[in-house]
Amino acid sequence: MDTIDSIRAEVSKFHQDHGFGRSAADAFPAWWLHRRFELAGQEATGRTADGAAGDFGLDAFHLHQHPERGLTLHLVQAKFSESRQELKKAIIGFERTMQEVQRIFSGVPSEAASQHRIIPSLAAAIQRHPEAIQNLRIEFEVLHLCSDEDQTLDRTLAGAREKFSDCAQTLLGNHVVNLNLNGPEKLLPRGPAPVNVPTQARVLRFEGVELKTSGTTRYFAGLGYLSDLVDLYRDFGEQLFSKNVRFFNFKGLEKGPARHIRETLRTLCMNIKESSPPPERFAMFHNGVTVHAKWVEKTEGQLSIRGPNVLNGCQTIKSSFLFTQEPKNKARIDENRWRSIPVPVRVVVTHDEDFVRHVTVSNNRQTAIRPSAFRANDPVQLRLAERFEERKIFYERQEGAFENHSRAKELAFEELYSNSRHEPLKMEELAQAIAVVSDQPALSVASKLSDIFEDATYKRVFDEDKLGNLELLVFLRNMLRVVPFALKDVKDKTANLEGLSRARFTFPVTKILARYIVKTAPKLVTEYGAVVLGRTGPTHPLRDRLKKLMAAQNTGLQQLLYEIWRDPKQDLGWKSATDQDCVQRALKKTRTDGVDVFAILGAAETDR
Repeated sequence: MDTIDSIRAEVSKFHQDHGFGRSAADAFPAWWLHRRFELAGQEATGRTADGAAGDFGLDAFHLHQHPERGLTLHLVQAKFSESRQELKKAIIGFERTMQEVQRIFSGVPSEAASQHRIIPSLAAAIQRHPEAIQNLRIEFEVLHLCSDEDQTLDRTLAGAREKFSDCAQTLLGNHVVNLNLNGPEKLLPRGPAPVNVPTQARVLRFEGVELKTSGTTRYFAGLGYLSDLVDLYRDFGEQLFSKNVRFFNFKGLEKGPARHIRETLRTLCMNIKESSPPPERFAMFHNGVTVHAKWVEKTEGQLSIRGPNVLNGCQTIKSSFLFTQEPKNKARIDENRWRSIPVPVRVVVTHDEDFVRHVTVSNNRQTAIRPSAFRANDPVQLRLAERFEERKIFYERQEGAFENHSRAKELAFEELYSNSRHEPLKMEELAQAIAVVSDQPALSVASKLSDIFEDATYKRVFDEDKLGNLELLVFLRNMLRVVPFALKDVKDKTANLEGLSRARFTFPVTKILARYIVKTAPKLVTEYGAVVLGRTGPTHPLRDRLKKLMAAQNTGLQQLLYEIWRDPKQDLGWKSATDQDCVQRALKKTRTDGVDVFAILGAAETDR
């Protein structure tokens, strides 16, 4: 294995181990921080953007105390590519980074703070060392996989280097600034990657007790402080919630608990008067936070923790963080009041990941947990996300991920995922589409999402033999989405289908049509398998094609539905849509009972 392949393999493993970002490319800068500075994985990902956070020229950062040079700021642009042009773009992109760093040094509010998660983290890290800012050394690091000769790179990058130098003198003229190109040979140090690097201990103010237990698991319960938890989020970003069952719900920002949290915070720490309620009211008005940690040490008035992860309380912490980032709030927040707001905190210390999952589920029972939540970081899902990203498709493994990422920088996001501009390809939709057209599980199981994600069925659905052709997978999802509308068009044309439930009969109709198309009209898969469809109105071409395929000259489904499923003796006049005998009869009538769509087109993606 050559150097570039070795790097790709290591980065891919880091991505899968830590479940960070959409793909290995997103995890590339975090991997480098882990390798170069021996940061713990959680700390490295906490200093790294997630790949869709807006183009401010910054993918990662690290403040490093150099034994000879003193405090050094490393600012990273990473291109997981062998292209010289990508390398050139990275250098030019540092101009935006310099502008943001200059604003931080000057204490000027930044527009990037609300669009780029690690800009506030960078600002907070720098502001912890006000005495060192004047002499801070800045190293701009470009990570790349280009293996071209130095002379070739020098010719390509000469203009970009000159522009970088001019910007550095103009914007950061008081600092020592270097530009470092870290190619394949520099990226991979000799020797293996560190097996275990503990995260630095974080201190949380805490008034409470350790509960007595009979096993090795430890429990702490008491009051912590909201600002400390928000600081954890600034340091670790979305990885702080990686073991939670869902991302932050932006749709609830203006209503429900999130709105009430913001209203309470305004009352407690803005426009303070004698009549203002005390900060401890927050602990009475809102639910607490449950934290999992790998290691905890309790001392008077505080907990020192390593490897924190919030199992419950994402809405509380991120709502509060967003409240502090609103430009209209920042200057008006009373810092002493903000630092004094208590919140109920429970901390569980264990290495038993199964137990951690049970705690997460139990703590989130107050709102429905989607059946896919516990599969989001499975290796097969991470690999699918990477492969779909190569096709500019956003594969949503975690509930709310599409909205969280797309809100950060709409234009950059739309370019990166141009084949899923309006909607993501959701894990649940894909699972159901695969299950419905397969021989197994039975259609009665495939029609229920909760059943699909049971262990045995889930493994059967996401079998590697079914995942080879991404074009086919996108097509199946699109078809499952459009069939109910095509079925409506067919129903409107005949009285025979009166009373037939479109929602329920979508599944057998999709099963039959998918097999028929793969067998007789596979070009449709190519035509409608590149882009994730959003809304499909009455004139959408795929809707019209599916309607025609149900006609007598094709599958004859328009008549077969009536002949096979119609039963006046049933309460609703129709047999169950997933009745196994009915489904088998329809498959035989349409001569699709022996069709395996994955065997026919499963490997076709690489053959075309």
